[in-house]
Amino acid sequence: MGAVKKGSMNIEDYGYCLEKIILYVTGLGLGTCWLGGTFTRRSVINALGLEEDEVIPAITPVGYKNDRGLVDKVIRCGAGNRNRKPWSELFFMGDFDTPLSPNDAGLYTQALEMVRIAPSGSNGQPWRLVLDGNSVHFHHDDSYYSITKRLDIGIAFSHFDLAMKEKGIEGKWMIDSSLNESGYVSTWKRKGQD
Repeated sequence: MGAVKKGSMNIEDYGYCLEKIILYVTGLGLGTCWLGGTFTRRSVINALGLEEDEVIPAITPVGYKNDRGLVDKVIRCGAGNRNRKPWSELFFMGDFDTPLSPNDAGLYTQALEMVRIAPSGSNGQPWRLVLDGNSVHFHHDDSYYSITKRLDIGIAFSHFDLAMKEKGIEGKWMIDSSLNESGYVSTWKRKGQD
């Protein structure tokens, strides 16, 4: 568990960092899951000793996975793990009028697929990404930008960034002030491609 101070991009950053931890712990063979609205905040707040300007967006338990057979399958099915949106609804080339196919994504294909399969609240996948040369612009789905969606965008940041680093490609995160359209969150720009 952790907390962030109130501020711009704080929830997205928390989602990015906690997902990196979750992926690492999962790689060790341990089980985790995101808990946003299903934990007792008072006990967590007391355990952390929060200051007035801090919030706890989500937590994750860590432990040995207990496969409960049919119950686990029903829970996973109900959460929509198999109902991921197709590329054509999530990824675009240049603008939102041109869907991006995996065949046209080039060196970004694997990173975009990692975003597509990333966890999100109620499997909502609120991210929309626009590939624009050596930049990838992250947007949310333009409905109410809740704390859950902000966490989800941070998770998408994490999956994209880690997949690109795995390929040996570094990037930098920035806010592109020319992109002031509704739903814009942040841009990942490939380093050395200015």
